[in-house]
Amino acid sequence: MSTVFHTVEGHALSDADRDRVAEFTQSVHATQDLPEAIRDALAAVLDLVAEGHDVAMLEAAAHLSPNDAARLVGVSRPLLNQILDEGRITFFETAGGHRKIKLAAVLAYIEERDDIAAQLAAARAARKPDGDVIAEALGLDPETAKRLGAA
Repeated sequence: MSTVFHTVEGHALSDADRDRVAEFTQSVHATQDLPEAIRDALAAVLDLVAEGHDVAMLEAAAHLSPNDAARLVGVSRPLLNQILDEGRITFFETAGGHRKIKLAAVLAYIEERDDIAAQLAAARAARKPDGDVIAEALGLDPETAKRLGAA
């Protein structure tokens, strides 16, 4: 059975190797020998590698091992197992008792996690500093609150 999770560590390539990838990417962009969707996908991957980014490639219908799912989510395997045990990512067990996770379930978890993180960041950014809240509760104008050390 072939591996469903492939990574290219663009950050580990030498400048010369990244330059060669960038040059090759131009020929991929220019070719008419490939269907447009494949050409665009290959060019996008090569562009990222040429810029020094790490790239992960997965089969869309892949069933991931806990190790591969943990790498994709960006957590340790024990933490991923905890997430699985809590039911936050669905999985199934093979006849041999091994856990397998559908790629779609992992991607849905990542999207939900990132949405929640964005909402929390927005809420923190919109939150007033404690000093301002205290000053408002005391009915103090900002100048007086600063002078008294309440803001």
